[in-house]
Amino acid sequence: MERLHALILSAMNPASELWGAGLDCAPVPLLLVDGEGIIVRANPIECQLLGYPVEEIEGKQLWNFVADEEKQLFQDRFR
Repeated sequence: MERLHALILSAMNPASELWGAGLDCAPVPLLLVDGEGIIVRANPIECQLLGYPVEEIEGKQLWNFVADEEKQLFQDRFR
């Protein structure tokens, strides 16, 4: 979780394009989420897994893409 937090903070940095390049090339699904639970970046593998184009993922709440029984858990973590 600490590593994820550091990654999120880095995404908020003006140099975040460095992370973006790595994120886009990663062979695993990855999301960058801000402190409010808003998805600020999704890599192509994540988009493929979720079945949505990047435009329909970025800017949305993380819990919009979580199973109903898990939504409350995710919402609580971002409050």
